[in-house]
Amino acid sequence: MTDTDEQMLMALMESKPDLYQSKLLLEREARGFDLGRVRGRAQGTAEALVQVILTRGRKITDEERSKIYTCDDVAQLLEWVRRAAGLPSMADVLESDIVGYNNTVLRR
Repeated sequence: MTDTDEQMLMALMESKPDLYQSKLLLEREARGFDLGRVRGRAQGTAEALVQVILTRGRKITDEERSKIYTCDDVAQLLEWVRRAAGLPSMADVLESDIVGYNNTVLRR
């Protein structure tokens, strides 16, 4: 197969992917896309949290920064962002309890 033949075949496959890709491959690709989107949202939320904390004039230790950036639970990260807006202390921001409505504490 020449380079030109290979390029033509690739162009044909890309123009009609449903004809040339298995359903399993398409499902795996979609799952990978969704996982990447979730991870990207967690990363973006973690970065927003760090920026809120720094803007409020607080320092972040390496341990705290690591805890923030390794968290992949978007709900937890959003809770930390809400706490950081009031920012009593970093310990208060990163504690593992989630406070729900009516100050109900939900344990993780």
